[in-house]
Amino acid sequence: MRTRLRTRSIALAMASAMLASTLALAAPAVAAESLGATQAASAAAELSIRVLPAKRVASSTPTISGRAIATVKLTAKPGRWTSGASLSYKWFADGKAISGATKSTLTLKSAQIGKRITVKVTGKKAGHTTVSKTSKPTAAVKSGKARPASKTSCPKAYPIKGNQTTRHTSDWIYHVPGGRYYAATHPEECFATETAARAAGYRASKV
Repeated sequence: MRTRLRTRSIALAMASAMLASTLALAAPAVAAESLGATQAASAAAELSIRVLPAKRVASSTPTISGRAIATVKLTAKPGRWTSGASLSYKWFADGKAISGATKSTLTLKSAQIGKRITVKVTGKKAGHTTVSKTSKPTAAVKSGKARPASKTSCPKAYPIKGNQTTRHTSDWIYHVPGGRYYAATHPEECFATETAARAAGYRASKV
């Protein structure tokens, strides 16, 4: 009887020792697997944060105001954009960037005559995707001067009268609407702006 009990005790002891050994060997693998799963979950969470799409800057297609005539100033109208967005401008003539033209206005020059003008507006804001929008093109830019509409009048788009024949001075003189001698002046040339008249060799009337 005592021999059987002793044998059973020895067997139980050996079984316990084997179980403990097995658990000791398996513990590092289980821990490593658990750690790996935790790291993978963390990496996945970080990746999901990184690929979240940024907000786009709300934008409008810009428009251009002003006459497409040399010496006339054009103005870009950006429309509605996201509040706080920083806007920048770039002007183009027939699709080619105009050097130095990075403001919201552009004074047309003779180099742009015959070309169509567009403006690109770019909006930037922290945490948002940068957006650019380009306006529709203007009509082809015309010269800043034109022929008189009649003996005493100029075309509506070219209201400034250029007078080359005067009895009182050898200068070429231009007259603006509302001037003292405007109505009585018979123009040889007509201009869209005073800048165009001066560029053609005229000076302003003194009265």
